[in-house]
Formats: sequence, C-alpha cells, structure tokens
Amino acid sequence: DWCIAQMAKELEEQDVYETFTHRSQFYRNLHDPETGFLRGKSSDGTWASNFKPDRLTGEFVEGNSWHYTFFAPHDVGELMDLMGGEEKFIEKLDALFKAEGREHMDVSGLIGQYAHGNEPCHNYAYLYTYAGEHWKTQEKVAQVMRKLYTDKPDGICGNEDCGQMSAWYVMSAMGFYPVCPGQSIYVFGTPLFPKAAINLENGRTFNVIAENVSDDNIYIQSVTLNGKPYSKAYIEHADINKGGKLILKMGSKPNKDWAQEKSDRPFSQPGELTSAKPKLQGWDNLLVEKKSDEMVQELAGQIEIPASGNYVFRLSTSLGRGKLFLGDKCVAAADMMGGQLEKGVYLFRVQCLYPMLGGQLEIQVK
Repeated sequence: DWCIAQMAKELEEQDVYETFTHRSQFYRNLHDPETGFLRGKSSDGTWASNFKPDRLTGEFVEGNSWHYTFFAPHDVGELMDLMGGEEKFIEKLDALFKAEGREHMDVSGLIGQYAHGNEPCHNYAYLYTYAGEHWKTQEKVAQVMRKLYTDKPDGICGNEDCGQMSAWYVMSAMGFYPVCPGQSIYVFGTPLFPKAAINLENGRTFNVIAENVSDDNIYIQSVTLNGKPYSKAYIEHADINKGGKLILKMGSKPNKDWAQEKSDRPFSQPGELTSAKPKLQGWDNLLVEKKSDEMVQELAGQIEIPASGNYVFRLSTSLGRGKLFLGDKCVAAADMMGGQLEKGVYLFRVQCLYPMLGGQLEIQVK
C-alpha cells in the first residue's frame, strides 16, 4: 500500500495517494498493546483467542506473530511508539533474537525467533539502527552473513523466492541494505569484503572500501564519503548514483559515539496524511455479514478520535447506499457529514443497503 501511494504521488494521483497512504496504516489495527504483538482479530473486532506469539496458525502466512510484529518498514517510528519507545523497542528486538524457535517448512535459518529463511524478517536486524544502537545491527548482520550462508549446495538457509535470499546477502556484504523498498535510503550494516564496486548505469562507479575489516573487526568506527567525514547511519540513493568512494573504517569494538544524533539515524516517511487521521481499530479484517431476510450488510468496530474537534466523515461505497453510525448517531451517508466529537474511543457501525457482490467500502475522516 505504501509503495503504491508513493507511485501515485509521483503520478500526481492525489486520491489514490491518500487512499493507499491511509491503508498503509492499518497494521496498527492489529497491534495489541497488552501483549505487544500483532494479533489476528475476529469479525466483531475482538482478538483471536488462545494467542501465542510462536504459534504457526492461519492468522499468519508462512510465519508467526514474532515474524510479523516488526513488519512496518515504511513506518518504523510509529511502530517504535506503539511498542513504548526506543528502549522497549530494543528490548523487543533483543527478545526476538533470543526467544526459542523451531523450524518449519517455511520457517528456517533461525536465530532465536528471527527466521532468515523467509522474507518477513529480512530487515529486522537493521531496525536497531533506527533506535540508536547501530552496533547491534552490525553484530546481527555479521552473524547472519557468516553463519547462515555458505558456498555449499545447501548454502542458502531458506527459499530463494525470486532471488531475495541472495539479494539480501549481496547488499549486506557491501555494507548497507534497503530496509524500506521505495524509500531512497540504505541503512548501514557491516561490510564483508575489503572492497566492492558498483558499476552504475550512468557510466560512473561507486566504490565501497572497508578498511581493516575481518571476522573480528565488524564494527564501524567512522565513515567518509568522497573524502569528507560522514556522520549518518544511512546513505542516500542519490549519493550512490553520483559515483564516488565510501570508506568504512572498521574495528573490533563498537563506536557507540558514531551516528548518535537523531538527525543521523535512518528515518521513515509514512506520509503527510497519516498523523492527522483517527486510528481505526478492528476495521482492516472485518468480515461483511449479510442479515437474514433484509438486504442489509453491517460492519462494526471501534474508532479512536485522537483529539477533540470538528470532524468530517465521508463514506465511499460500491455496496449500495450506506450509513456510518458512531453509537446511535449517523455521522455519514452517501455524502459528507460531520460534527463536533470529543477525544475518545467510539463504537462504529456501517450499514449498507441493497449491497452488490464484490463491492468495496471505505471511511475517510479529516
């Protein structure tokens, strides 16, 4: 959804951009603050019962809650806030790599519950850097490259899936990785080779030099880009495309003073529209249920109004005529409606009359 929104923005398709930017936030509906994990929900918006984060169930595809809870690569800052801030976020990442895991047909290459053999986990080692502990990223990336890849016939620890296992290795071995495809930054990890060269389509060359790199010297001590000191823990695609030389000086102990300013950390670009919109709870996976004798369909759940104020609701539906209720009050029909609302959590109900099969329904709020 987020990548579609970025393309729509470039194409100046504002309606499409707004729709998919909003949809890209729906992962928040499935974050359970009590357990700290993403969880499945039933059609009435209640959490699925008998939750265990390590259980491989139908709520998740090719994985469990451990494998998907950190997957919001376009919105790492908000994900961090959902988990209670930087310190709690780091604690949760530490637990991911320490919790006991078991291999499955689609779950392999384990370090704790981190499963490198399948794509959902591939950017997780790099998330430490967003919270200011880049040395843990360097440790985990070095461990994965040296322990979970070999030059033997079974040297890839999972399903290659269109080359992603190899792509992770090639990028990480150069010393950086695109945590969020579609965003033009690459987060530093730890290089594997003393020298790597990227021959660019524009005829230029971008060289990566890793001074003193070895199996022990996995920690970045300092960085220069084209001869100038470079303090950021990421590099822009545009800088690579210009060609030049990136020098990473490596050592055996972490330099915890490097890239510690928040302005030097990698960042997310979730979209300008997301912070001002109320958060829908229980909406993304609600089932449409048809009432017995009436041509009516209803959806129900909760909506959180983040601050008191005047809100405008617009109900977009191809399910026929529709109405949106907050409690017993109808706040939107076919056209825009609205009113003053106090901060809080409201029960919402959407009623669609004379539904057509295969329709879509969306609530927009501003």
